[in-house]
Amino acid sequence: MMNPVQRSQTLFFETYNMRPSKVSFAPGRVEILGNHTDYNEGYVMPFALDRGTSVAGRQRDDRICRLVSSDFDGLVEFSVDDIVSDPARSWSDYPKGVLWAFRSEGVHLTGWDGAIASDVPVAAGLSSSAALEVATALVLEGLWGLDWERMRLARLCQKAENEFVGVKCGILDQFSSLFGQPDCGLFLDCRSLDYSVLPMGNTGVSLVICDTLEKHNLIASKYNERREECEAAAASLARFDPSVRFLRDVSLSLLREHGQDVPEPARRRAMHVVTENERVLAGRKALEEGSLEKLGRLMCESHESSRRCFENSTVRLDFLVEQARSLPGCLGSKLCGGGFGGCTVHLVDMDKKEEVARRLEDAYKAWCGLAPRLHCCGIGGGARVE
Repeated sequence: MMNPVQRSQTLFFETYNMRPSKVSFAPGRVEILGNHTDYNEGYVMPFALDRGTSVAGRQRDDRICRLVSSDFDGLVEFSVDDIVSDPARSWSDYPKGVLWAFRSEGVHLTGWDGAIASDVPVAAGLSSSAALEVATALVLEGLWGLDWERMRLARLCQKAENEFVGVKCGILDQFSSLFGQPDCGLFLDCRSLDYSVLPMGNTGVSLVICDTLEKHNLIASKYNERREECEAAAASLARFDPSVRFLRDVSLSLLREHGQDVPEPARRRAMHVVTENERVLAGRKALEEGSLEKLGRLMCESHESSRRCFENSTVRLDFLVEQARSLPGCLGSKLCGGGFGGCTVHLVDMDKKEEVARRLEDAYKAWCGLAPRLHCCGIGGGARVE
């Protein structure tokens, strides 16, 4: 079976009857800790996956852009002078958004042909959108002869999703895709953008990702509503501490002292974010000490907080997490990404990954009659140009 890079090149040739001049690959990610902390200027701990999205591209002599994807039917064609959203082909809004973001940075746009292939499940909480944005940005950077620092590219891709697509996400996903390293976790301070690489070493662990088949759409979901609730909580607490601008600035003691003055549900959203930031810091220490058992416990605590306080879990996600916790070899489990559907991620002993995956599949089928999509993944490297 061909990998995404091979598939994007093949699709490009089949569609345009020529070979691409640039090919990129950008991985998806799982957030191990740091659920909804990024846009609160907090801390995150993601792992890049060994699965991702590839974009093959070639510059044109005119102003026309053409895009094709192996996951969706039809060819999308538009002018660089008329970049608009297309609800009927919403997948194309992500590469369009990157073009739009480059233009907003003063880059002179030219037409191009692109072909996209991916093995990251769509709408599953594994950052398929960020992988597509980053892969597109790298191809365009190469086609146009740019050489931008990677954090600048991460910000550009985040801007595309925030302002063109309309999802008010933080920088977690784009950062993870660009900065991932094989067999390493990442730690990011979303305020300063300082980061560190956390080598996993020969830990003998794997990631089992279970897709509930409950698709989440962050535009249609309550993602943006949750962000507004977090901002409201920070504004309420700023009355008692003027230094508070985001929930990153709120201590647990401040929240406990003045939480009764924060209206619900904003108070519960704040409780999740404040304690989640503490879990990320504890998780970084756990990895530095080589304690995967502690990291697994923190993942379970994170999910429980997401379920009770942030309310971005679902019955299906909760079922899989609860089932996994009882399985030998499973160190930790939680929902992935924005929540409201999608996937769970399970940190498991490598020699138990197949058994954990099989038992989760059997339990889920017996419970709801559906066969979930199971993915046994490794921790991969960051985005690259082939």
